[in-house]
Amino acid sequence: MLALDLETIYPAHGPVIRNPKEKIGEYIAHRELRERQVLEALGDGGGPLDAMAIVKKIYVDYPEYLHAAAASSIRSHLKKLEREGRVVEHEKRWSLN
Repeated sequence: MLALDLETIYPAHGPVIRNPKEKIGEYIAHRELRERQVLEALGDGGGPLDAMAIVKKIYVDYPEYLHAAAASSIRSHLKKLEREGRVVEHEKRWSLN
């Protein structure tokens, strides 16, 4: 999307985005941060973790009612990292590769 010459983005929810390149850059930076946090959580030496255990390490300042939605996002990160060969999954528990 960064390669497109956009002036405005109309998201499915939230306000119209009039600074697309800046906002997309923010989204990318946030996803990269979350990915680093997932890798750090797995590298803490606590052994393989399921998605909810990773959420509890990363989302410590978020209300618990948001954890289920956060776990869905974490699973997406884990699947991407698995495709890249950086993590492995065994019986719904994840570890560094």
